[in-house]
Amino acid sequence: MPLPASPRVLAPLLLSLVAGCIPSRPGMGLLAPSRAASRAPAPASAPAAAAAPPLAPLPPAAPARAKSAPAPAVEKPEAPAPLPSPAASAERATAYMKLDAAACEAELKRRGVPYELATAQGVDRAIRLRGPLRGVEIHAPGAKDSWHQSVHEILDCRLALALDDFAALLAERDFIEVVHASFYRKNAKIAGRGVPSQHASGRAMDLSALVKRDGTRLDVLKDWHGAIGDKACGPDASPPKQDTPAARELRSLVCEAGARGIFHLILTPNFNHAHHNHLHIDLAPKRTHADVK
Repeated sequence: MPLPASPRVLAPLLLSLVAGCIPSRPGMGLLAPSRAASRAPAPASAPAAAAAPPLAPLPPAAPARAKSAPAPAVEKPEAPAPLPSPAASAERATAYMKLDAAACEAELKRRGVPYELATAQGVDRAIRLRGPLRGVEIHAPGAKDSWHQSVHEILDCRLALALDDFAALLAERDFIEVVHASFYRKNAKIAGRGVPSQHASGRAMDLSALVKRDGTRLDVLKDWHGAIGDKACGPDASPPKQDTPAARELRSLVCEAGARGIFHLILTPNFNHAHHNHLHIDLAPKRTHADVK
């Protein structure tokens, strides 16, 4: 049987047992018999929180309101070149008027002008054109099969020579047609004077429209844009009331014909109301200079 422990041995043991039952701090659980045993193993670390998804991009900021820029300058149409003045000496027109009938017809043949002889009272050497002059058809209104048939398409041989020169000018600008109201008009009089007009001799043409190869049509009634009394040609000519390309082209063409002395007289819508829709073009026996009115 074992011997009882001595008091010196029992005292430390009792103190140890009592200490194990005393709380270590107020409000805390009892301490484990030993410090190492009292600590529970630390739980495994919790996984790191997943990174937050990136924020959706903000809508672009409205651009700063720019200061209003000055309005672009409106380009003005380029000023047309000064129009030439009519020839002081219409050499071509005057030379044609000096030809007798036989010499005139010989010149038509030399140039290869397509024509046939015709008969008309008051016309010295009456002809009809039978085809284009230098690629330009000169005809009355209507279907093509009716061209060169009317009595109003009879003209004097001398006017045909002048028209051949005019056709050369037109071809330079890519025109292929001249539409006229008449050449010959028997007993035609100059309005207000009662004297015979050059139409009565087949030496005048009333031009109403021009047509280009691309189909562009210049109509005297719609495209002249003038006013009675305005000067038609020369550096101080009055500009068209509506500055359109067609108005410029018509004026340039008319004034160039005057400057070349192809005809003696060209009357435009600026002359009087009777010419509001056509250009009167003629050769006259008593004139030597060109005039455009």
